[in-house]
Amino acid sequence: MTGETYSLPMVALRGLTILPEEVRHFDVSREKSLQAIEEAVKNGQKLFVSAQKDLEIEEPGAEDVYLVGCVVTIRQVVKLPKNSRVLVSGEVRASLVRMDSETPYLQATGSRTAG
Repeated sequence: MTGETYSLPMVALRGLTILPEEVRHFDVSREKSLQAIEEAVKNGQKLFVSAQKDLEIEEPGAEDVYLVGCVVTIRQVVKLPKNSRVLVSGEVRASLVRMDSETPYLQATGSRTAG
């Protein structure tokens, strides 16, 4: 079913792509990303992730991420001294419709895409 929309906290991934049905872990150290994950855990475990175009950008916005990403379910968060390690499972491929907010964390609306 295409067209289903999601308004979720978002994480811009550096050098990583997550696909539907994939289980993967990644490290998070950006404060905005940590807050997005915290919000997702508090409200149902779903998160929108998309790969960042330029890995050097510290504060990515809508123009800095690819338009196709994935809605993931957070399975586990391990807090480490300098960052957090997050285990997720990809649920559905989604397109970035708009960036709803960039503070205090990225919040995006995505639309489920075919495939």
